[in-house]
Amino acid sequence: KIKYICVQNFLFLKFRPDAVILTDRRFIFYRSLLFGRSNFSDYTWINLHDAKVSEGIFRATLTFHLTNGRFLIMKKMPKEPARKLYAIAQEMEERVAEMQRVRALEHRRAAAGGVVINGTAAAPAGDGSGINPAEKMKQLKDLMDSGLITPGEYEAKRQELLAKI
Repeated sequence: KIKYICVQNFLFLKFRPDAVILTDRRFIFYRSLLFGRSNFSDYTWINLHDAKVSEGIFRATLTFHLTNGRFLIMKKMPKEPARKLYAIAQEMEERVAEMQRVRALEHRRAAAGGVVINGTAAAPAGDGSGINPAEKMKQLKDLMDSGLITPGEYEAKRQELLAKI
């Protein structure tokens, strides 16, 4: 879905202005070229590293810094629409950062599927492996303190260990 469109506004006549289009999944830079040609460059929000707007006396300049080190610059944008575009870009940037944080947390939780002791996976409590249940509880507490499991997951595993003693 299109969230916002910002079109260049020149003080003097220009037949085909450039534009920036923001959608819920992408941002698109439209540039008009000579002889009726045009160029669309679209990027997913995950490619955006930082968005900036700088205002002059009459117009604003929009700069999108991408994660690959490139910059996309759109000059001669009207000030108010450029501010709105910037606000939406900041919102999407925060949304992507939160999504990446949640994804990284899920990967860490998945990697912590088994408790590892001295490079070997520990067997479940009560299976005759000889591992002290108190040590297992300490390891679970360490996993919860480091954020790899939630307090609810910790409590469920702790109850499970207590039931097997």
